[in-house]
Amino acid sequence: LNTVSNTVILNNWLGKTGAILADLLVQLFGYAALLFLFILATWGWKLWRSSDFVIQKRRIIIGLSAVLMFGLFLNDWVVLKISYSSKMFYSGGALSYLILKSLHLLFYKGLGVTSFKPFSVALGILSLLLFWYAANLSWAQLTKSLTVTLKLLKKLG
Repeated sequence: LNTVSNTVILNNWLGKTGAILADLLVQLFGYAALLFLFILATWGWKLWRSSDFVIQKRRIIIGLSAVLMFGLFLNDWVVLKISYSSKMFYSGGALSYLILKSLHLLFYKGLGVTSFKPFSVALGILSLLLFWYAANLSWAQLTKSLTVTLKLLKKLG
């Protein structure tokens, strides 16, 4: 995992455990881990707003698949060069990087395809659609929640 010097004081809402968990998520899934956190936040919101909301196992699996696919998309399109070293940072995380290397090998050597980018874009779009499903979001629910929230804010303000 990432390391810092012993002189740095750790400031995290969830303490050392939260810092380790956050680091693990970023190392494995990169920026795509934010999708997973957004899914958890929407589930929490729905549980808070409605007592009959149930988190289904298939939504958990689909959510993790969406995060992994979005990581593949990010690794293929957003590679960052770290200025102080010769290392490259793959923004989709280590797990997606390993899978992407295998897919590149399959596509380029096995299938003879000259470009992986169209497949990568399709994965990115599919991952966002799966994310929307996993988070159990709908436009109707979103507009209703925003309307209720705005009414509440008007009453408070």
